[in-house]
Amino acid sequence: MSGSGAEWRRDLATGAWTLVAPERRSPPAHRPQPVDAACPLCDAAALEVLDRTGPETFAVAHAWPALRVERPWQEGLADRVPALGAHEVLVEDSHDPAGRDRRRLRDHLELLERRVDDLRGDLRLKAFVWVRDQGGGLCRPGEHPHGQLFALPVELALPPLPGEVPALALWRVGQARAVVAAAPRTDHEVWILPGRVEETAEVLGRVLGALDQVLGGPPVSCAWTRAARGGGGHLVVVPRLRGPSALDLVPFGVAGLSSEEVAEALRSAAG
Repeated sequence: MSGSGAEWRRDLATGAWTLVAPERRSPPAHRPQPVDAACPLCDAAALEVLDRTGPETFAVAHAWPALRVERPWQEGLADRVPALGAHEVLVEDSHDPAGRDRRRLRDHLELLERRVDDLRGDLRLKAFVWVRDQGGGLCRPGEHPHGQLFALPVELALPPLPGEVPALALWRVGQARAVVAAAPRTDHEVWILPGRVEETAEVLGRVLGALDQVLGGPPVSCAWTRAARGGGGHLVVVPRLRGPSALDLVPFGVAGLSSEEVAEALRSAAG
């Protein structure tokens, strides 16, 4: 699959960028495949592993990448340019499909840091986005839990980091701390301000455990946007309590609980 039609488009009125990738209109599982087609991650010996931090925690290039580093990039005011970038898969230990174990979280976040450090060497890349959906798999449910890393040639507006609001604070471990979002897009949205890898993994594990207790173990999505140089950004944790709806398309959040109520419930669940 060539993906030659993929491109970045910029709204000249707002400056916002959008990635248009026609090759990804359908999920890979829905594409016509040979009868004997195999999961791209099942044959580990055939994979070109970019890096690893554990026996089953490793990074590979995405099999159906939306971005490619070999594409050209045109600086300036162009509103349509080829989809330069990198798109990688960060595979986790299959024995922990829920992704709650602190060691496995640490291995995953350490792998993320190493891949970001490596990709920073390409000075055309200006931002990184990491996403992780708990639940599902590439070939069977629960197989190959993973996150995805996008390295982008465009600058993204990072929201200001929240200050100390005691009513919304959850936990702090070293420099890492978790807070309930003050203006959440959905119920139980939590922000994590990262510290060192082990600190961030501990805080993330506490958040995931508390959400399990309060909500009964729903799938959880995580996202982290940061600048290539200068850092910044925070990790967002959101339980997927309902499927996609039209409300997901509007530029504002919808929540039924106050941030203070959510913070109190999560603190109580964690003891």
